[in-house]
Amino acid sequence: MGDNFAKEFQHEMVFIHGLYGQNGQYRGLIKALEKKGVRLHTPSLRGYSAERLFVRFSASEVLGAARKAVVQVYKDTQKKPWLFGSSLGSIFAVRYAIEHPETIKGLILHTIVDPAVLPLTNGTQRAFHRLGSWLLWASPILGLIPFPFPWFAGTYPKKRIFYSVNGLMELFYDQRFRLGLEQISLPSFLIVGSKDRLLPPDYCLSVFRRLGDARGDCQIENAGHGVLMTHPYRVGQQIAAWLAAEQQACLT
Repeated sequence: MGDNFAKEFQHEMVFIHGLYGQNGQYRGLIKALEKKGVRLHTPSLRGYSAERLFVRFSASEVLGAARKAVVQVYKDTQKKPWLFGSSLGSIFAVRYAIEHPETIKGLILHTIVDPAVLPLTNGTQRAFHRLGSWLLWASPILGLIPFPFPWFAGTYPKKRIFYSVNGLMELFYDQRFRLGLEQISLPSFLIVGSKDRLLPPDYCLSVFRRLGDARGDCQIENAGHGVLMTHPYRVGQQIAAWLAAEQQACLT
């Protein structure tokens, strides 16, 4: 996974970024956490990251990549890692915790989304679900259609296919998230930006507090949805402080 295992870290962490993200965007966060004794592993998420956006992905593929990374970290370090999910990646992290709780120490979440209760007006939410239902049926066909604009071929390899929403629909319409949220008994920590307009702090907190063992949360002042990139050192400090408190609580 490209890490230097000669150096000893107090905590290992596997990271699942949000949709359209890419691991290279989080170098500041990686450095900030390393200074605090936390090593962040960033597995390649085929078809889900920005650099491979126009390759179809499935939720099972992303979860499979996360599980492979978790297993590899334990094999290399003999330590269970924490699972860190950001934005849409928070849904993957929660899903993973529901399915494989024995393999991780707990959850670190940057925002959290409940697909059944979106932070939108009732009318917009109904429209979104209608659109989602249509895409659920249409996406298998859309996924086979080549991107129609000639200029696009010069930007991406010619064999790339139009981005399919199958993975999103598979994730958003899966009942296991809603049914398993309250059953998670792993220690969990939430990070939000105080000025996040995409997923407002109050909404995220209301979802987060439904977790079976939600232990802590923090708001990064004057930060938006991209807080992990705009305020990496403040985020790193908050995570490290919470982990230290958790560790101390376990010792006492």
